[in-house]
Amino acid sequence: MKKNKKESFGQRIRALRKKKGMSIEDLALETGYPMGLIEQVEKDECVPPVSLVLQLSQTFKVDVEDNISEEEQRASKKRTRSHKKRLDAYAYTPLTRPGMDKHLRAFMLLYC
Repeated sequence: MKKNKKESFGQRIRALRKKKGMSIEDLALETGYPMGLIEQVEKDECVPPVSLVLQLSQTFKVDVEDNISEEEQRASKKRTRSHKKRLDAYAYTPLTRPGMDKHLRAFMLLYC
């Protein structure tokens, strides 16, 4: 599928769904999410939860990062570099990269 820089996430999901010949009901059954939420995501009326994005990635067998614009990719890389999170008692850094078929990630914990 050719990516359009101006195409929104919802438009890309709709295009993938139609390319696979799926109805919104089919996609709802496949992902386990309500049809109403999927319709809202396709119309860009809401930001999908990460769990839905991951489920869509698995359903369509595409890497989420393959389906985002160049600007979104730059922002994602910046977030990844600064993804060291510090809480009251510890900090953690991701050791594995996210991927289409990866449901678990490894983190290195640093106790302060």
